[in-house]
Amino acid sequence: MAQFEETTRRSKRYSSGQLIKVDLTPMVDLGFLLITFFILTTTLSEPTMTNLILPKDSAAKILVK
Repeated sequence: MAQFEETTRRSKRYSSGQLIKVDLTPMVDLGFLLITFFILTTTLSEPTMTNLILPKDSAAKILVK
């Protein structure tokens, strides 16, 4: 968990300098889920190539204007 202590600025709401507790557990869980998702999708996808048909080499010159 993360805790923030407000010492310099005091607002009317937190006039006694209480600690503000922020639970970061759901964000960490989401981060790990996203990391595992992207790792699994990149390792399971196989790269595909398309066949490229090129013209045959010839000795004749082609005139271009």
